[in-house]
Amino acid sequence: MQTAERRRVYPLITIGIVVFNREWIIEKMLSSLQSQTYPHDRLFVVVVDGGSKDNTVKVMSDFLAKSDFCGYEVIVEKTNIPAARNLCIKKMQGEFIFFWDSDVVVESTSLVTLLEIHEKEKADMTGSEITEIFVDSADMVDQKWNEWIPTVVRSGNCVERNLTSTAHIALTAL
Repeated sequence: MQTAERRRVYPLITIGIVVFNREWIIEKMLSSLQSQTYPHDRLFVVVVDGGSKDNTVKVMSDFLAKSDFCGYEVIVEKTNIPAARNLCIKKMQGEFIFFWDSDVVVESTSLVTLLEIHEKEKADMTGSEITEIFVDSADMVDQKWNEWIPTVVRSGNCVERNLTSTAHIALTAL
């Protein structure tokens, strides 16, 4: 007998990433995306690079070429953040677009949890609570993560707010 979780049909989600000169952290961010328990064959990735001068595009492209996502597109275009997000929306596939900032690392269950809350609350927009942790290099990310994660208190509560950030946010397509 199949469990409800196995029978569940997950909606296709576009992950929209806006990036500029993030070679130092982009692989950690993409590894965080790759670690998600959300079915990878239901994730389409759109990256808009604003014309990075470092190796961001190469690192991203190499990583995404080896990934198991249902597809991806890398767009290199000199643009600002709002225009880049609009490009992500223009290229999106599926029912949701999930904006994920290029320096954000999250727990592996983040997408599943966010979608569950999104559906339960019948929300048009759902975001995560963000804790900023500052590091001097990507090498420090794992150390800081391991120090921080045991201190997290999860209430499971959904809080309605009249504001949001765009670091880690899901929006329903209209």
